[in-house]
Amino acid sequence: MTKKKRVETPFNLWLEKKMQRRGMNPAKRADSAGVNRSTVSRWFTMGRLPEVENMLPLINALDVHPDELFEAMGLRDSAVDRLSPAQKRIVHLMGKTEWNEDMVEALENAIRFIQGAQKKAGSDQSDD
Repeated sequence: MTKKKRVETPFNLWLEKKMQRRGMNPAKRADSAGVNRSTVSRWFTMGRLPEVENMLPLINALDVHPDELFEAMGLRDSAVDRLSPAQKRIVHLMGKTEWNEDMVEALENAIRFIQGAQKKAGSDQSDD
């Protein structure tokens, strides 16, 4: 069986660097992020981005500010500029250390909005 060639993306290069600095081996990477090993493997080898439900555990495992994760994922662009003041407040609240269910739900909604805006921006560009 041939080994799949790794797809390098800004996100997985950033993630690898962050995890190496924290002394995390592949098993610890998954355990620390609270996700299964195949998920982390897809981030590294296939260039996939984390799903919404994996972002908060990843932020906590790496001890990074959410803005840094969003930047690495390519979500800190003009789509963020189009957020409403309330949605920008949610992104700001992500720096808090204590979370409740309402905050997590608001975060998930904000991330879905950003991802939708990115998809729309991408389809608008392809229509040009």
